[in-house]
Amino acid sequence: MKKFIALVLAVSVLFGTAACGKADRNARGGSRESGESSETKTESKLEELQELEGPMLEITSTIRLPVEEGTDIDNTLVLEYSGHAYEEDTGWLEGNLTDEEYLTVYNFCIESVENNTFADYYEDACDGVTYRFVFYDENGDAHLIYDGYIYENAELNSIINIFGNYYVD
Repeated sequence: MKKFIALVLAVSVLFGTAACGKADRNARGGSRESGESSETKTESKLEELQELEGPMLEITSTIRLPVEEGTDIDNTLVLEYSGHAYEEDTGWLEGNLTDEEYLTVYNFCIESVENNTFADYYEDACDGVTYRFVFYDENGDAHLIYDGYIYENAELNSIINIFGNYYVD
């Protein structure tokens, strides 16, 4: 049974979820010269973001076990503003996202919060894995993006899949 639970934990971490928490950050502002190229602005924004401290995104996956099996099992994946990603409960995930992956996740978070993208999204299931995505903005304020099952949502699954390459063998 312990091997089964360990396997289920490993699989759930691949699909992630987010937990609440708050960290202090050193927010920075700055102006850009009007002649900067789009690529230079992107690099500048990336550098500015990566200098912030604390988590950007936490994804907590919860394995919903049948009642007779016992308590549900949670795992939390954390992406720091520095670009470092890790799984805090087991240590099975460890690495630094590429700039492209980092910006994909950051833009997903910003757009999801600004547009309240998943406010009305719901999947009906009775067991499996649920995910909780919490974004921490540049001021350290927590924003719930989504909490629930993601079997049918390609966008949420694509964010989870970004972290799949960073699992420790």
